[in-house]
Amino acid sequence: MHSDTFISMLGASAFTHNDDISTAAELFISESLKLIILTVRSPIFNESFESFANEIVGFVKSEGISELIILSSTHSYEQHLVDKNPYEYVKNKKMTSGSLSLFSETSSALEKKIPGSGVALTLFDKATENDVAAIILYKYTSEGDNRSDAFEMLKKVNEFLNKPIPENDQIREPISWKFLFGCNVNPELY
Repeated sequence: MHSDTFISMLGASAFTHNDDISTAAELFISESLKLIILTVRSPIFNESFESFANEIVGFVKSEGISELIILSSTHSYEQHLVDKNPYEYVKNKKMTSGSLSLFSETSSALEKKIPGSGVALTLFDKATENDVAAIILYKYTSEGDNRSDAFEMLKKVNEFLNKPIPENDQIREPISWKFLFGCNVNPELY
């Protein structure tokens, strides 16, 4: 996928040890699951949010995609109640499908403020303006190693989509995560 709104990026494949490459954005399509996933790997500058949202919503409408599910995160220090569910959502009136039992609805005071969520709210607003069913599913996360957050979000999203991961299927980390925070510490050092 090409867009002028992405910061150009090219690197080794996130998933294999061969000569494949990764780019700023990649589109994955599963016809059997009736699912299209756009992975954005590079930042989008604030001044490009509107253009990016227009491109995505235009694509959704032109391809006849019925729902736009936006995944994001926000800063954990913004959640002031320790025992509150860390998974929340904001949805528009057109969005009627999905099991939201694992998510809490965002309070109306925070509905237009999800700090650290990047382009998520702009994309949501553009979808709403264009009568596209849309929802933002997000989690309060801390800085640092968020791999466990990613796996938990995957499980929650699959349950939202009513496509639970079969127990015998294993979720694999992309190889690009292997040394995300450096090598393991050699215990002989201590």
